[in-house]
Amino acid sequence: MLNSIQTLRAIAAWIVVLHHYVLIFGKINSNSLTAILGKHGSIGVDIFFIISGIVIYLSTAGKSIRPGDFAMQRIARVVPAYWFYTAITAVTIVTIPSVMPRLGYDHTFLVKSLLFIPSQNPSGLGLYPILSVGWTLNLEMVFYAIFSLSLFLPRKLLVPAIFLGVSALQILSASHFGGGCFYAKKAVYEFLFGIVIAIIYQRGYLNHIPALAAASLIALSIYYITEQIPGSHDPITYGLPSAALVCAILSQERLFHKTRLLNKLGDWSYSTYLIHPIVIFYVLSGKKIGLFGDEVALLLVLAITLAASIASHMYLELPAQRMYKRWAVVRARATQTEMVR
Repeated sequence: MLNSIQTLRAIAAWIVVLHHYVLIFGKINSNSLTAILGKHGSIGVDIFFIISGIVIYLSTAGKSIRPGDFAMQRIARVVPAYWFYTAITAVTIVTIPSVMPRLGYDHTFLVKSLLFIPSQNPSGLGLYPILSVGWTLNLEMVFYAIFSLSLFLPRKLLVPAIFLGVSALQILSASHFGGGCFYAKKAVYEFLFGIVIAIIYQRGYLNHIPALAAASLIALSIYYITEQIPGSHDPITYGLPSAALVCAILSQERLFHKTRLLNKLGDWSYSTYLIHPIVIFYVLSGKKIGLFGDEVALLLVLAITLAASIASHMYLELPAQRMYKRWAVVRARATQTEMVR
């Protein structure tokens, strides 16, 4: 993984953590910094979508990979941790509803959440799964499906097929009601931005951007984002400046030396993203009954989220990935045996 991408993953994850802390704790008007985080901290999601497009494309570029293998690798990467934290959220809602009073539950809704099927949240929040941040994974999984299907085609048709697939998804979803309209979210185009950036990076075009120009582009992107409608996840108002920011940082890959902490924060970022809403709600419930004040609450959110992210990566994510690799080795050997026969 590129060091600059690892840094971006870490920054994006913790921006989202602070964004949700500000919103859930009702601190949006405390000062200018919390106002910016509350209104525009969701930009971390847009950056994640773009990074996903970059990582998926670069991880398959120049390789012969079967669609089924790609799908299984993505499932092993995404599903175990997501199911685990969805289960924790569901148990919390049912057994201690005061911790997450804004969230709803029913059995059918739980199954749909686990299967990445968009449906109306029983609490009336909209098309959000039980673990509300999972809405991004619903979008991510459909992008993986389009990418996987495109792998059946000759490699030179891969990118055009992905672009056509996403466009077709948008057109078909626009005429649907209920959960189907979820896929009309234009944020899905941000995955395509990532693919374009990956291609540009591969061809070496980003290497010619000077550090000063990159810093200026980052500053302009951030300023532009703060002037937009909060939380829109629109590919123009949020996506393009996010893409420009990612390009600027990626162009300075030579300056991002392998830093253990930043790389680890990047590794832990997926778990950080899944865990933090649960931590925030539990810490807020403690604050409500007077166990601690605002300053301690923030420190607890940060410390518990970090510790839980480390444990989650070690004991959930890595074992699932090792299991997939063992399965892939067994499958490859079985295929070779069949070919010999």
